[in-house]
Amino acid sequence: MIDIPELKPCPFCGGTDIWPTPHRNPFGLVCGGCGSEGPPESYVDPDEAITAWNTRTPPQIKPLVWVETRHKSPDQLGIRSGAIGINYVIISSLMRDNSILSSGGSANIGPFYFDTIEAAKAAAQADYTRRILDALA
Repeated sequence: MIDIPELKPCPFCGGTDIWPTPHRNPFGLVCGGCGSEGPPESYVDPDEAITAWNTRTPPQIKPLVWVETRHKSPDQLGIRSGAIGINYVIISSLMRDNSILSSGGSANIGPFYFDTIEAAKAAAQADYTRRILDALA
């Protein structure tokens, strides 16, 4: 049995249920939360693999880029951002103090109502980041 020192959480899901794959050659680690395996390099020595796991950094997700769009109603401002087949759309009413976030493409969300455009953008970014990390896990 291999003595495993303290392991850092999974860089993808933050899970702490990390266990070794000692019967696999090369040695590796698996997250019980999302199934992510690592480190990506091949290590025969368990200590080197554990050190590599503990020094991994989470993937950096690029921020969504927002573009102003025309909308049917003159009292509404539309902005959109699209990536990986998901189009996020925010429509802000100039007459009322709210913004509506929805999406199209491969996964529909919303509509969700927010007090500000910035809050709707933050919700879209959080959804996008979660989808990317889920796809990587």
